[in-house]
Amino acid sequence: MEALEYKKDENLTITSDMELFDICLWKDKEWLMDIDRYRKFIKETEKLIRHSVDYSNFISVISETLDHCQFLGHISKYDAKLECHHNFFSLYDYVAVVTNALLERGEKVTTFKVAKLVIQEHYDEHVNLVMLCKTAHEAVDTGEIFINLSQGVGNLNEFLKKYRDGLTEPYIDKLNEYIKMSRQFRSTDNRIFELEDAMVNWSYKSLPNDFSKRLINE
Repeated sequence: MEALEYKKDENLTITSDMELFDICLWKDKEWLMDIDRYRKFIKETEKLIRHSVDYSNFISVISETLDHCQFLGHISKYDAKLECHHNFFSLYDYVAVVTNALLERGEKVTTFKVAKLVIQEHYDEHVNLVMLCKTAHEAVDTGEIFINLSQGVGNLNEFLKKYRDGLTEPYIDKLNEYIKMSRQFRSTDNRIFELEDAMVNWSYKSLPNDFSKRLINE
C-alpha cells in the first residue's frame, strides 16, 4: 500500500489515496459484509489458531490422553502419528460461528479476539474431537468413514448453546442432518478396513432431543 496515512482514531485505521479500502484493527458487521473480506478474516483467524502455542499445547495434551486411533483401535501413538480431527464442525466452522455470534451481538472483532475465544472453547471441552491415524483421517475427509456425533470427546452442545446466535441457517440444517444420521447409524468405516468391531468408543454425551427447536426458541 502506497502513501500510507495512519488515522489517530480508536480503531487504528490505515488509509491511502492509492487503495480502495482502509485497513482497520477492529472489524464490525458492516465491514465484514463483503464476502471476500469475511472469508479472508475467517481463514486468517484459523491460521492464527493453528500457529498458536496455546493450541499446540492443547493438541499435545489431547494426544497424550487419547493415544489410540478412533477407528483402527490397535494403532497407538507409539505405532504412528495420530492426527486431531474436528468432528462435524471444522476449525473454520468454529471460527465462523464465533465470529457470526459476536457480530450479531453488535461487537467488533479482530482475528486475535476470535482466535482466543475459539482456543478457550477447546480447553473448556466444548469442541468435539477424535484422534485418527493418517489413513483413517484421509478416509474421513473423503466421506468413506462416518463418525457418530456421540463418538468423539467434547461437549458440542455447550458450544452450540453459547454461540447459537452465530449459527446461520445452512449450519442449522447441516447440524440437524448430522444428528439425524447419528441417531440412525453408529460410527462406521463401511467395512473399508474390516475392523469395525475393534473401534475405540469415546462416547461423551447422548445426542440432544429436538435440538433445532431448542436452538431457535431458547
